[in-house]
Amino acid sequence: LTMSLENVSAFQVEFEAVVSSTITDDELIPKIKVDAEINLEEINFSLHNIIKQMGPFGPHNMQPVFATHNVRLKNKARVLKDLHLKLFVEQEGSKISFDAIGFNLSEYSDKLDSPFSIVYTIEENNYMGNKTLQLVLKDIKTIKP
Repeated sequence: LTMSLENVSAFQVEFEAVVSSTITDDELIPKIKVDAEINLEEINFSLHNIIKQMGPFGPHNMQPVFATHNVRLKNKARVLKDLHLKLFVEQEGSKISFDAIGFNLSEYSDKLDSPFSIVYTIEENNYMGNKTLQLVLKDIKTIKP
C-alpha cells in the first residue's frame, strides 16, 4: 500500500469505521489454539522429551498447547507480585498433581472453588538440581455449577 502522507489520517478514520462496523464481539476475544486435550496422568518426562524433540520453538514452530478439564486446587492458590498465579493442581479421579504458574492470571485467585479447565504448555523446572515438570498456564476457564 502506498499513499501520500496527507491521506494517512483520513485513511485511519475510514479504516477504523469499516472495522468497527464489521467486527463481531466474538472476534475481539483472543483465541488460544489447543493442540490436544489430555489428562494430567498423561504428563511425564517421556512426553516432555518427545515435545523437546519438536523444538526449537518460536514464531513458526510454536510449543504445543494442551487443555485439561475437571482440574481442582490441591492447595490454596497464591498470588505473586500482584500479577501471577501459583497453583498446585490435580485432576478429579487422579492422584497425580502438578505445580502450575499463570503469568498475569492473578484475577482468577479467588474464582477457583469448583473444578475448572486449564490451557497450558509443559516446561521443565530445575531448582537446586531437582527436576520437575511444571504447567505454564495460558488461560483458566471456571466451570459454573
